[in-house]
Amino acid sequence: MRKVDLDFKNIPRPHYLISAEISEDNQTLNGKVLFPLTDVSVTDRMDHSHIAHFIFAAANAAHVIAIESGCKEHLATEIKIKPLKKAKPGNEIELIVKVEYSDSRKKIGKWTAEFSNEDGLILKFEAKFFASW
Repeated sequence: MRKVDLDFKNIPRPHYLISAEISEDNQTLNGKVLFPLTDVSVTDRMDHSHIAHFIFAAANAAHVIAIESGCKEHLATEIKIKPLKKAKPGNEIELIVKVEYSDSRKKIGKWTAEFSNEDGLILKFEAKFFASW
């Protein structure tokens, strides 16, 4: 695993991924996510982080993986989300993202994201995607 510089200047907002390491094959990312209490959309729900914030954090990670692997464009074609428990905002959350390609040209595939904290697995996310290189 190598540490990734999170330069979000070309990545759509909001940005919730605060640190990341990526595997040498660019198919696994381990990171940390924070839904900050300074974000109004986060503080509207003080007792839990909204599912949309997790989706944005997963998208942050997908963009980092795409950039690191040299992908020019990637587009989600289908997503599945399975929330398992609440997580309070303002605390770091662990994130693991894995990419699997369905063809040898890496044009189609899926990526999975798992969010967890000290209480266990919080949310699972899966997206099928199309990529251009």
